[in-house]
Amino acid sequence: SKQLDESNVKSWVVNAGNDLSIITKVAALVQESGCVENVSILITDAQKMTDMNESQDALKALESTSCKYTIVAVGEITEAPEGQLPYSIQEFGTEAAALNSTATYSRAESLRVLA
Repeated sequence: SKQLDESNVKSWVVNAGNDLSIITKVAALVQESGCVENVSILITDAQKMTDMNESQDALKALESTSCKYTIVAVGEITEAPEGQLPYSIQEFGTEAAALNSTATYSRAESLRVLA
């Protein structure tokens, strides 16, 4: 959090892979810093995530901060061109947001959606 404070970071983009503990750690750092206003988190390989309770715990950690946040959860990252596969928007941490085991997503498109 010292680096966040010293740099007076207002917005933070995080690539968490499929490790939800990173979201909890980010929430703690945001809380400590007091300067971060917005966090955007990219979760990749989300098709491997099966524990909705773990997702809910990560959300609770973010909600305990005063910052605004966006979570984009996508399947396995590929180098496919953008716009090749349809996607839907769901509430993270719900059964409706669970991805099928073969879900993939374009790297370029995932970064565009996150931004």
